[in-house]
Amino acid sequence: MSERQLSYFLAVYQFGSIKLAAEELMISQQALSKMIKLLENELGVTLFIRQSNKLVPTSEAVQLRYHATNIQKEWDCIHKLDPNEWLPWKTIKVYTVENVEELLGFDFWMAFHKFNPNVLLNLMRVTEEEAVEKLEEGECDFAIITKPMPEHSYESVKLYTDEFFAVINKKNPLSNKQIISFDDLDNQKIAAYGRYYPHFVNVNRMLYQKHINVTPLLEVNNNKWILQMAENNYAIGFLLGSVVKSITSDKVVIRPQIDPVCLNYYLCRSSGGNLDANGRHLRKFIVEWLGNSQKDESQTKML
Repeated sequence: MSERQLSYFLAVYQFGSIKLAAEELMISQQALSKMIKLLENELGVTLFIRQSNKLVPTSEAVQLRYHATNIQKEWDCIHKLDPNEWLPWKTIKVYTVENVEELLGFDFWMAFHKFNPNVLLNLMRVTEEEAVEKLEEGECDFAIITKPMPEHSYESVKLYTDEFFAVINKKNPLSNKQIISFDDLDNQKIAAYGRYYPHFVNVNRMLYQKHINVTPLLEVNNNKWILQMAENNYAIGFLLGSVVKSITSDKVVIRPQIDPVCLNYYLCRSSGGNLDANGRHLRKFIVEWLGNSQKDESQTKML
């Protein structure tokens, strides 16, 4: 049982409504319902009963409210001590989806640290679902994900559009083409990111509508595996531009697609509460860093 669980419980108890409590807490109704359910499972009791569009607390909830209120007061006293006040740095926790580290690059950290030496960046690679969940639960300062969060409770800034490229073994006749179309993929074996990526359904729909038959041999979020599938000529691999730019293998060629398949990245945070100076610096730095990177790549393509 966590402090956050108790505070969420007290909010639902106060408002008698998941919707109103979620609005007050500035989180999604789904996240709040899930948290209350987890608390009930942990305690082995039912805390609320729905009656006439209102959540009525059970006798167990009444008892829990008494103890939770006292515990919350103690937590308030502990927070006032601020044990991290003496630390010479500020930690900013960012949950990111796959490939964000490759997208930013190590030079990003070096540049950011140079201008913000007292800020410790804590980058955590997780799934999209986990990143959204952590953001909803207030477990991180920012999340970098592939779709924007609901506008009424979150701020979302589009950072970057990354394009998928075909990684083709040189023995495959398609390696002689300078650009790949969907028609070229007919009867080909492919290896790519799996169905948990937002673009997956759209790409499959396009292939189906065009009556293009492909055989997926591998769905995985491991860039190395996809590259090895192409190097061994088992399949055509599809990887993001931020990944293929570092491929040095002499066994494959990298080819763009006539109809590019892209993935967008967004920097998201809860709109509740003011963003401190360190958070503003990080947001501005990431936006400008990736914005300049995208601009440089566009100019390179024109050349």
